[in-house]
Amino acid sequence: MLDRHCHILYGLDDGAVDLEESVAMLRAARAAGVTDIVATPHVLDASFDFLLACKRKEELKDHACKIGITLRLGCEVFWYALSGLTPEMLSQCRIENTDSILVEFNLHSELPRDMMKGIFSLQQAGLEVIIAHPERYDCVKKDSSTAQQWLDMGCTLQLDANVLLLPILSPTRRCAYEMLKRGMYQYAASDAHCVRDYERFARSIELIKRNYGGLAI
Repeated sequence: MLDRHCHILYGLDDGAVDLEESVAMLRAARAAGVTDIVATPHVLDASFDFLLACKRKEELKDHACKIGITLRLGCEVFWYALSGLTPEMLSQCRIENTDSILVEFNLHSELPRDMMKGIFSLQQAGLEVIIAHPERYDCVKKDSSTAQQWLDMGCTLQLDANVLLLPILSPTRRCAYEMLKRGMYQYAASDAHCVRDYERFARSIELIKRNYGGLAI
């Protein structure tokens, strides 16, 4: 099973804080059935240290291999960081050995006015645009047609699987289930920041397998 989105590389963002926690997350991921991981640290601006990210990934790669996990590097790029990235930086943000890039928006703001133009520019550069956790954006929770707009533009949508375990009255959970029923997601991922997230991921994946077998995991 492939987890396309997690924050397992320590000391880069709000994910793992040290090597010990990164390795513990690997073990928890393997216990959840994960065999392949794309580590996707947050890129919030052009100051992101890509060399350090590569170093952390290489440091963790041997631990992952011993546990039975193949580790690759990607990034979760904040929309407003894109304008400050050089073409070389943008290329480094791709999921390793692919032409895919994972993008996130501000959870609580309206979508940027230049969104369609920006997505088109990324696609013109040969990139597949993956939208991270659309069910968590306030604008999508209000109106899921926003997510349909992304699909119509040729983007792919990635579910944060663990939102399925939120309280039953949660608007985020309700939005995720609505989008699942409509077949709007192409991928499910953990967005794991800690060991506990992978323990929850195991439950989320079983739920998805029972009820939404066509979703890529």
